[in-house]
Amino acid sequence: MRGLVALPVLVLVLGSALPVAASGGQRRELMGKIVVLLVVAVAVGSAGYFVLVSTQTHPCWRRVDAPFEPWTPVRPSVWVLSPNEVWIFGKTYMENTSSEGIWKFDGREFSFVVGLPGWVSASYICSENEMWLGCCDLHSRELFLCRWDGETWTKYIPTLPKKDNICGLIFGIDMLSSDEGWAVITYFRYTKDRYPPVQLGGSDFLHWDGEKWLVVPSPIEGSLRWVDMLSPEEGWAVGDNILYWDGREWSVVPCPSSGILSHIDMLSSDEGWVVGDNILYWDGEKWSVVPSPIEGSLRWVDMLSPEDGWAVGDNGTILHWDGERWSVVPCPMHVDLAYIDMVSSKEGWAVSDSEILKYGEGS
Repeated sequence: MRGLVALPVLVLVLGSALPVAASGGQRRELMGKIVVLLVVAVAVGSAGYFVLVSTQTHPCWRRVDAPFEPWTPVRPSVWVLSPNEVWIFGKTYMENTSSEGIWKFDGREFSFVVGLPGWVSASYICSENEMWLGCCDLHSRELFLCRWDGETWTKYIPTLPKKDNICGLIFGIDMLSSDEGWAVITYFRYTKDRYPPVQLGGSDFLHWDGEKWLVVPSPIEGSLRWVDMLSPEEGWAVGDNILYWDGREWSVVPCPSSGILSHIDMLSSDEGWVVGDNILYWDGEKWSVVPSPIEGSLRWVDMLSPEDGWAVGDNGTILHWDGERWSVVPCPMHVDLAYIDMVSSKEGWAVSDSEILKYGEGS
């Protein structure tokens, strides 16, 4: 047969053939491996040939080029408010000097927004017109918080208890609204006759009432690393212990493991996760240890739902929770990942002290 004859296009989606009896986790794992097969048959004269195109559509992690290095002393140093609004704390170098600031990714490119008002150890970004930073003056050792209104920084200095040879760092901020928020401080004691010369010196909470930051005593002598508030009457904090806020006071909650707890992310009053030297899960009544597929510790956890969560750690460790178990996700670089923030199950960002990674589809 002479001439050009185009046969119908056949698109076969393997996801529709997944077993109905498969568990939610199994189905999600299989869906991640779906391959769309597009077969186009064209017959020319008496001879014919087939063209087979195979395209993998599942998302993966990739390195992102940026005009700066991530500034990871800030906890956390990446905030993903939407696919077109990603905030990252960065550092640039010029003539043997460094400059730290906040950069914004608008879905296409990075742009510099504002410089930092001091040495920053914690952040909370509500929007482009409202940000909070926990800062420290490295010379005077004064702790303060700064609020960004879209144009200028306003400085707030809390009245802290006087302690000899002690300074502190704000390790976590969580804002419920413009008038309600919490922060955690861990104190460090400097000594000349002990090694290491810096020792833990206790901890405190800071509470924002809309006008000023007030000190709320911590019931422990150990460190605090993060605070996660569900409401003005309910919140959690982690560090050397697990603490709970009932609207009146902070109290210690039994922990099933020892070791440092780096970060906590609560989905609700009945469900939450903690990572650090172990992975812990809250079922509404107690904390329990959940098996980890790695032997190392984790630094950050971000839960999207009871069936979808992510965690990161050293040596390029990225873990994913599918509702049944944690599993290792391939990472393109062996770097120590400090923070992760997912905007959806198909898009998110992670940073180390030198690299930026983005999760999504595409080549």
